[in-house]
Amino acid sequence: LQSTGRRGVAELYEYSLRAGAVYEAEPHPRGVVETAVCLTGRVRVGPPPGVELGPGDRATFPADQSHAYEALDGDATLVGLLDYP
Repeated sequence: LQSTGRRGVAELYEYSLRAGAVYEAEPHPRGVVETAVCLTGRVRVGPPPGVELGPGDRATFPADQSHAYEALDGDATLVGLLDYP
């Protein structure tokens, strides 16, 4: 799904969001980039205004600023790969 080409730490998360849920994330350390892949449902991810994703869609965004994950039309699941420099 994603090849970073970096040699830093990477973290992999699975997010399960209930319909209408919004998870607001604090900024990670400087230089952290996240790639989110929607598995089910529809979500909005990233720093405002965010990017809308459906199943199979992917978005990459700077995670060193405030960002959010929002379930748009029912329950949703996604995975996030955080890439630390």
